[in-house]
Amino acid sequence: MLRRRRRGLSALFDAVLFFTIILAATGALFWWASAARAGATADIATRDLGRAAADIQSAALECTVGPVDYSLGGRSLLFTGTVCECLALIVRCRSAGPDSGTAGLEGAVRRIYALLVEEPLRFEVRASAEGLVQDIVISDEGAGPGGPGEVRWTCSVPLVVNGLEGELALHLWR
Repeated sequence: MLRRRRRGLSALFDAVLFFTIILAATGALFWWASAARAGATADIATRDLGRAAADIQSAALECTVGPVDYSLGGRSLLFTGTVCECLALIVRCRSAGPDSGTAGLEGAVRRIYALLVEEPLRFEVRASAEGLVQDIVISDEGAGPGGPGEVRWTCSVPLVVNGLEGELALHLWR
């Protein structure tokens, strides 16, 4: 009788031990699978961010802004056109002199990109051209360059202003 109890307790102990080992192995397998998936998800998120930057840039360049007030050489003028034409006009106004007011034009471009870039992403549009002393930088309200460890992506397209070659870059980050 005592031997039967020991055999029964031994079988019960073996079953509990086997269950514990299977449970630990399953937990380890789930942990490994989630760690592998997290790395793959980060890669996919980075690729998706690049695709999103290209889509946002092409959509923004097709948008029309205006009518927008600006000043050139002390004269108040009205502008209606595409985002690319608006950026080209900002470059012309800035190269014409310091008395040109481009705040309305820059605000129009900022609003277009703000509509296209969804939270939690931030953006910065940077237009540069040959002969332009300072790049035109239009960024999200309160946004600055991303910190270390943030996912960033840049999409650049050529920009031609008055025959001068330049570049229009969209920087996105989280």
